[in-house]
Amino acid sequence: MRTVVGINPNDSIHLGDSKSVEKTPEIVVFEQVMAQLGVAVKRHVKRTYTGFIHLRNELALAADGHRPVNERFRSMADISLRDVADELGIPRWEVGGPLEERLATISDILTLSPVMGLREAIERAQEEYDAIDMRTESDRASVIVTR
Repeated sequence: MRTVVGINPNDSIHLGDSKSVEKTPEIVVFEQVMAQLGVAVKRHVKRTYTGFIHLRNELALAADGHRPVNERFRSMADISLRDVADELGIPRWEVGGPLEERLATISDILTLSPVMGLREAIERAQEEYDAIDMRTESDRASVIVTR
């Protein structure tokens, strides 16, 4: 996607769906490297994946200025993921809706036996997520060593 939309997709949002950023020599080399890497990744995926559950992009992007993505980028990435799964013959399911509904659908697809209710699972996951220290490494450092 980055070879089409650039490092920051927001800088090329004006190009439209069928346009690409200028293919500088550096981007051409990067595109070739990614294509070769893609061959190895696809080979691995074909051998190891038994299915692909695609979560539709139904959540709004966080307007925090941090993530260099936009709806065009997300849509292109979604199409690419679906196309590759189909190309490789990997069973694919699209799942959407509210979180609880998504979890129930995925549980059904994978024929999982619940060990707790969906709400409890979501609450526990949220508690774990809230406990993650999101500060940068330098902000987390309790002692700064100087020489």
